[in-house]
Amino acid sequence: MLGELIEQSEQELSYLESVIDSVNRADGYTELAEIRNELYEQGYLKRAKNDKTKKAKPMPPMEYVSDDGYTILVGRNNVQNDLLTFKTAAKDDSWFHTQKIPGSHVVVIGNGDIIPELTCRQAAILAAYHSGGRESSQVAVDYTEVRSLKKPTGAKPGKVIYHTYNTMWVTPDRELCERLKKKKT
Repeated sequence: MLGELIEQSEQELSYLESVIDSVNRADGYTELAEIRNELYEQGYLKRAKNDKTKKAKPMPPMEYVSDDGYTILVGRNNVQNDLLTFKTAAKDDSWFHTQKIPGSHVVVIGNGDIIPELTCRQAAILAAYHSGGRESSQVAVDYTEVRSLKKPTGAKPGKVIYHTYNTMWVTPDRELCERLKKKKT
């Protein structure tokens, strides 16, 4: 029984670390409000009885365009990571995430193509930059096809498991992220 409690506590700690990472990377009130709503839904916060605020429409994922012209989507928080990975992405799209570090799910929309190496490297750099490893010199990023991902039964938002993957070591690069960011038209 103690082993089971330890496992549950480790999963809880991992989830809370991912929430802290999302808060640290949040860019504005709207992103923080989405994280607060996630914490309400997960039972970590209780709404005030007089809280009449309407649930805001979720923000879209961050959007980038690789030098090869592929769209790269980056989740802003755990709930958005789930939506991006399991609702937006196609089964043959490529998925990236830092290894053993909380961070954003990153999806390259491949449209059935084999993703070029440059785009894969740029997606991995985006995953490293939008993670707790942002200040590191080298970050391990796992990547696989979306079809290889599974959501464990009863798992918290943002949690996935995968067994078939490759790993790439990259250096987070703020300038690259700014350059690839899709400009609003």
